[in-house]
Amino acid sequence: MTDAQQEWLLRPTILPPALRQVEGTRYWEFAEEYRVSLPPPKFPLRLVIPAGWRYDRSSIPPLIPGWLVSRDDLGTLAPAPHDAGYQVRGRFSGEPPPPLMPYVIDEAGAAVPIVVTRATVDEWFLLYLLRQRIPRWRAYGAYGAVRAWWEVREAVGLAERW
Repeated sequence: MTDAQQEWLLRPTILPPALRQVEGTRYWEFAEEYRVSLPPPKFPLRLVIPAGWRYDRSSIPPLIPGWLVSRDDLGTLAPAPHDAGYQVRGRFSGEPPPPLMPYVIDEAGAAVPIVVTRATVDEWFLLYLLRQRIPRWRAYGAYGAVRAWWEVREAVGLAERW
């Protein structure tokens, strides 16, 4: 972890997004637009998740037992940027985004294109967990499980490389 990331982690915790569960499903929907600063080295860029965007709040590989780590143990924030990054496969467009598509803005509020790797998106997951003050053992355990899950899936050809 870089010094800039360590400094970013010491900032006040980030307020969680306003969510509502989509009735009859395992999905959650953003009740309003949500903007969150990206970790260094992308800071001070901000990720914008539009109202109505849906995710499953889990980011937990299916092999991890629920008693060890449940979706409620990870909060509502950390899985959102992670799932957003996976949805766009690490390619955030600088063009006006289609409806319900996460995007990145600069300090002036203009959409900016960025491309990040799967490893970077997974690192965001860890950093947001730590910033939300999730216990370190749980944050690193969830991060390690996600990294291992996707590395294995890529190795056996079940997941496409970015």
